[in-house]
Amino acid sequence: QKRRLGSRYESYWYSMEKREWTKHSGWPVAADEWIRLKAWVVRRKMKLSALSRPGFAADVARIFREVFPLWAFTSLPRAAGRR
Repeated sequence: QKRRLGSRYESYWYSMEKREWTKHSGWPVAADEWIRLKAWVVRRKMKLSALSRPGFAADVARIFREVFPLWAFTSLPRAAGRR
């Protein structure tokens, strides 16, 4: 996903370390990062002027189509013991 979406979207994720939220830049890549991942933000910043363009709704729909598989994957029930 990093290769496919990395150039168009900003990504950062959070883990819990010593009962504190810790922010990590970039995309989770290693297996241990996926285990520690508690929250993941993937976003695309848009200019305010983008709202007034006729293709804005289509742009938003395309963004949801591209990012939805990430949500579906991270929302799957985790294996027992990993939670």
